Amino acid sequence: MKTKVIKISTLALLIMFSIITNAQQGLNLSINVSPQNSWLINADDYDNSDFEYKALILPAFGLGTGYNFTDNLGIGLELNYSLQGQRNEYLGIETTTRLDYLKIPIFFHYNTSSQNKLMFTANVGPQFGILTNAKLLDNDGEELIDDLSEVYMDLTFGAAASFGIEYKLTEKINFFSLIKYDIDFTNSEDEDYTLYQDSRATTLNSTLGLQLGLKFHF
Repeated sequence: MKTKVIKISTLALLIMFSIITNAQQGLNLSINVSPQNSWLINADDYDNSDFEYKALILPAFGLGTGYNFTDNLGIGLELNYSLQGQRNEYLGIETTTRLDYLKIPIFFHYNTSSQNKLMFTANVGPQFGILTNAKLLDNDGEELIDDLSEVYMDLTFGAAASFGIEYKLTEKINFFSLIKYDIDFTNSEDEDYTLYQDSRATTLNSTLGLQLGLKFHF
């Protein structure tokens, strides 16, 4: 798992560096934080009357880079460290599955005229998730199982989308506030795990949150 993390992280950094070094106009760098709710969506769990999803609010933090080809259109890439997973109650017992990921969305970007003080903005594109931590906690946050990495996939693939507003603080600095949603297309659970049930439905990571940040234009 560590080897995959290093390889994909290195590739993402190289792409980010390439965008930065080849851009002449329209380059931007950003920092962000996202309070978010997360789920492990599984149809079997959802249909089980003894199973109940609970809210799990945790943060994500990230850095990004982008390049606008025109005043309205561009591309971008982020490196986000996301604390997520699922909190649920089963047969009256509440537990939290903590899954932390390094998430790498690569997106197409749109914004309305940058001549305005306030503009609409949106991003959409594919996303890779690299598992960095997996454990099971009880209702008090104490560890029941300190390593669940064998149960979950090291790498997932999905998509991310966000939309909201950007506000021009200065000529070079924008504040942005976006509603952000992502979901995986691939199973987050490892089907090769010894105790995995072949009949079990696919489990998909998903988060919904508010992404707040600053964007610096060059």
